[in-house]
Amino acid sequence: MIWSLKKHWVGSFSNNFVRGEYMKVEGLTNFTTEELKKLLQLVYREQVEFPLTAQRIACIGFQYKHHDLINALRGLDKEAATAVLVCVLAERLK
Repeated sequence: MIWSLKKHWVGSFSNNFVRGEYMKVEGLTNFTTEELKKLLQLVYREQVEFPLTAQRIACIGFQYKHHDLINALRGLDKEAATAVLVCVLAERLK
């Protein structure tokens, strides 16, 4: 019984994923390296309030990419968001 439920759920998920019915998460790939540097600079200068909201993102000038920021950093505190930004920049700059 458990096997059939698991098989059904996995099969259903796979079929829906292939058809593109699930949201595609792109992380921070839509940001240029310069935008990420600017964002990290703002975080270090304590000009960004966490957790992020659309209003807080607009206040720092990134309203044009607020969906991407919310999706990538939703629910993170300052330390976690800083770690993500540093890691992404390190990966790009190596």
